[in-house]
Amino acid sequence: MARSAARRPAEGYDPRRLRPMDGGQPLRRPAPVPPPGPARPRPRAVPRPQPRRWYERSDLRVLPPLTALGLFILVLFLILMGVRWERLHPVEEVLPPPVAMAADGEHPQLIAHAGGAVFGYRLTSSREAMDLAYANGFRFMELDFSMTSDYQIVLLHDWEGTANRLLGSPGVRTLDQFLSDRAMAGLTLLDLAGLEDWLEAHPDVSIITDTKSEANYTFLEFLYGRSETMADRFIPQAYSYEEYTQIKELGYDRIILTLYKIQTDPDTLAAFAAQEHPWAVTIPWERLNDQLMSKLSATGVSIYTHSVNSVDTFEAWKDKGLTGLYTDYFTPNRWLYNETGGVPAEGTETPLPQVTTGENQSDT
Repeated sequence: MARSAARRPAEGYDPRRLRPMDGGQPLRRPAPVPPPGPARPRPRAVPRPQPRRWYERSDLRVLPPLTALGLFILVLFLILMGVRWERLHPVEEVLPPPVAMAADGEHPQLIAHAGGAVFGYRLTSSREAMDLAYANGFRFMELDFSMTSDYQIVLLHDWEGTANRLLGSPGVRTLDQFLSDRAMAGLTLLDLAGLEDWLEAHPDVSIITDTKSEANYTFLEFLYGRSETMADRFIPQAYSYEEYTQIKELGYDRIILTLYKIQTDPDTLAAFAAQEHPWAVTIPWERLNDQLMSKLSATGVSIYTHSVNSVDTFEAWKDKGLTGLYTDYFTPNRWLYNETGGVPAEGTETPLPQVTTGENQSDT
């Protein structure tokens, strides 16, 4: 009896529904515990990937060492062969055609007097003047040469007025003093070595020499002995009949007989031109006359006058045998009487105001 009373449910509960008889919340049964099953196998350990060496990494696309070395040797070989080919077969530089040439195609109509004016200044024979003249189509330039106190050749008209204007004071200087003195307007004055460097960079330019001292022959002899190849780029001016013969014996092919130091008559001059066939004869503009031009042009020699900055002078004498002018301000790329046509290479032209009327200059 006591055992049956112990199993009797507590008062107030319905054992069939497990719900409180007074209408309360149902009791929750604990979740059944699944029966133990077989043990799951533990996952196998995956070995960590070992880092690859640099030449084994396909993502970097690095060539094996021997292949890379072979390609390097091949590229080096091709480069060396290209350099050797350029040396054996150099490409010739195509230079722009000259402009404002005479009908014969050999003589220019315009020659840059003292390198031509630069920044409005004449008679500088400076590097800036030559650069500007070249850009404006000049391929023939007249330059002034003087001797320093230590017997070196520099580009200068004279040691008096020109030196005073360019360098601030007159007087002969040594080469070091000449090159170290500050020139006006930031101009660069040159010695003979500097001119040769400039000519190497401008292989189509010819230089007409004008030496004010009495050592013209000595200068030309030194110039020819310095470099025969470079001497071919120079057209010396002779200041007498005798000096012309001496210069010709040195080996120069193109020589100009200039008359500003010569007093001669038309017949003698014409006879000399017919016999010697100089490259040209240059006459100061104030000494031009009909008789002289008639006799001289009959020999077929080219005739120039200097220094002309008035187009009227050219117009007055061009039909009487005048070939061209030494000028400070006219430029070949804007010359009104260009017989051969053509313009400088694109991108090289530097316009300079052209003076169509003005005064000729008596200095040389």
